[in-house]
Amino acid sequence: MRRLFPSRLRKREYFQKKFRYILVDEFQDTDPLQVEVVFFLAEKGARANRWEEVELHPKKLFLVGDPKQSIYRFRRADIETYEKARERLLSKGAGVNIVQNFRTVQSILSWVNRLFSGLIQPSEEGTFQPSYVPLVSHPERKEAIKNQPGVILLAPPPDFDPREASAAKVREVEARSIAALIEEMTTGGPEKRWMIFDKKEGGSRGLLKCAPAISEPLDMPQPWRRKRPRWRRKNTCGRR
Repeated sequence: MRRLFPSRLRKREYFQKKFRYILVDEFQDTDPLQVEVVFFLAEKGARANRWEEVELHPKKLFLVGDPKQSIYRFRRADIETYEKARERLLSKGAGVNIVQNFRTVQSILSWVNRLFSGLIQPSEEGTFQPSYVPLVSHPERKEAIKNQPGVILLAPPPDFDPREASAAKVREVEARSIAALIEEMTTGGPEKRWMIFDKKEGGSRGLLKCAPAISEPLDMPQPWRRKRPRWRRKNTCGRR
């Protein structure tokens, strides 16, 4: 199909009439050939020789994508092609940034925005690095517990230098730091335990300390059957 469009104008017009609207999702994973096909299909008439010269049909083409998720370069996905197509579309239409986060409270998003707005910046050498777009929390995602940090930075022991340690040692120290934090969050009376919001109870409560999850088989397949056993996980939790 791609070979038909640049030179076979009647064929292009034929396929253009087959699509009233064109919506391309995950556009950051689109390769240059796919962009060419999409823009020729969304053209007003059939005149352009290159997709960059296409005059888009009003309200026909919709592109949805996140350039920060463009990771398929091995499949010829090209972030610079994405940016070029985006600018081409914006010259005849409009862009909308979807910035609302439905899962995270604002205290965490504020930290994320502050950190990554400085790290993710467009490059002066090209358009291969998109700008960072700050995120906002959903109005219903309120801070259930006040005076409690949303993000904690776990520092290594003062005498530990990660630059000189092996990968295994770094993982061990990291695991011990996380375990110590969990112990602090779940040990002691209600006044010492960290508080969370419980949807079922409709209020705040202290964190529960749970025993390690146990996986046990529900059924074991016969040796001659190529079937994997089903497993269930058991978590034993209790208040302290």
